[in-house]
Amino acid sequence: MDTSWQPLTVEQWPFIAVRPVFSAEIPDQNLLNAKLNFVEAIESGWGPVISTGVRLSSGNVCALHRHRLSAHPLEWVAEFEDSDDIVSDVNEVLSQLRVEAEAVSWVSDRYKFPSFEVHRMDDNSNEFLVGVYRFEALARHKIERLAAGGHKQLYWLRAAPPSE
Repeated sequence: MDTSWQPLTVEQWPFIAVRPVFSAEIPDQNLLNAKLNFVEAIESGWGPVISTGVRLSSGNVCALHRHRLSAHPLEWVAEFEDSDDIVSDVNEVLSQLRVEAEAVSWVSDRYKFPSFEVHRMDDNSNEFLVGVYRFEALARHKIERLAAGGHKQLYWLRAAPPSE
């Protein structure tokens, strides 16, 4: 388990005010189980859930919930405390849980997250845009996956221009 993450006890996390920020499929349940402690509960408005809370390196809290009766059994909703570090907090969770860009199914419009572009340069020094990602952690994870593919290409990330 990453030493910057401190799983919260059942008594601590339900009483911290958090807001939904994104939902994503997290297929590596072994990774989740290794990093976090889960409880089963009945939550108002949710019904039966599996939930956990974690204190991030910023000191802020993230809560993860999965609806037990969901048609998408790997989908988790991530909720965060309001803070000035919300972008860093979200990137930390996405990075720690190794979430793929394609797995993020919903992002709150309450917060403005900067987008990032992944670029590559081929053997002839031609530059190509690989994709645009809602979060820096997702872009960095894409670069890691591409770089591990065996091609001798150069990959980098760049802040995307603000959308209109």
